[in-house]
Amino acid sequence: MNQQRENSKGRMWSLWVSLFWFGVAVFTLLAIVIRLTVQDSYWGASAYFYATPLPVVAVTSGLLFLKSARKRSYRWATFWVLCCVLLVGSWVAREWKFDAPRAVKEDAATVMFANLSRKQSCESFLEKVRLHQPDVIGLVEIGQHPEEETARWNRLLPDYQFSFLYKGLGLLSRKPQGRSFVHWLGHGSVGCEQSIEVDGRELTCIVVDMTANPLVMRRPILDELAYVAGTFKNRHVLIMGDFNTPAESHAFDALREQHQNLFDAAGHGYRGSWPLPFPVLALDQIWINQNLIPVECVYDSSEESDHRVVIGRFQFRERDEETGERVSSVLDSR
Repeated sequence: MNQQRENSKGRMWSLWVSLFWFGVAVFTLLAIVIRLTVQDSYWGASAYFYATPLPVVAVTSGLLFLKSARKRSYRWATFWVLCCVLLVGSWVAREWKFDAPRAVKEDAATVMFANLSRKQSCESFLEKVRLHQPDVIGLVEIGQHPEEETARWNRLLPDYQFSFLYKGLGLLSRKPQGRSFVHWLGHGSVGCEQSIEVDGRELTCIVVDMTANPLVMRRPILDELAYVAGTFKNRHVLIMGDFNTPAESHAFDALREQHQNLFDAAGHGYRGSWPLPFPVLALDQIWINQNLIPVECVYDSSEESDHRVVIGRFQFRERDEETGERVSSVLDSR
């Protein structure tokens, strides 16, 4: 009797193990098919696309290879090892830049963006600010109270002026120009606009914080952002934020028409930004329009947040390449 019970438990355990590996195989195959076809173009597929970054699918493919090899199922082992190799190759090609960093020119402006995860302590971030001396700093997930945040950042970084843009969003710059505006992008996502002056030139900054809900389609939100940013096509435009959308998403297509991701244009190193300590998604990004010239973009670690810090450099283009007209500047209004 005891032997029968042991055999029954063994068969049940074997069944559950088989179902587990079957589920892993279906999960991996579906992720590969979605990446090769619709990506995040449709509701439902988009949530699956966001939840299956390339490193995760590569790991599950590797595990399936080991399991198949152990079972001496060599056809499946060959299939899964090929999937693993192709996924790793695609991940490296998209998310890593191995070119030598460009020489930073003296007239290049520096931008820094950080998601501080609502942490009050930010000493390592302040050290990065002191090291890079950025001209403008975008912040998300800071405190919700304007007076408290203004006093806090003016105390921590007295060389900058702090602008509270919206709940949890802020901007630090040397010379802010005028008031800020909040653009509603839909589904709780916002893009906050603030003009600043950098070396006598006007720079229109848009700090973005998008919804993290994986069931919300990103394309309508990013289409609205592209429309808002496109209304400033005759200005120098800098967009930075936590997009909660992988950088390779098709939802950025409209934004790509007149803007470029700074890392794609001049990146160095690895751009995965979330979640630390193993960042597999490039959610935190910097974009510029055609009136800015990309120089450099790197990602740095963060001790206070689960997001990495983005550091970028760019130059100002004085004339529009298509029309030859001078790009608008704060100097024109003086």
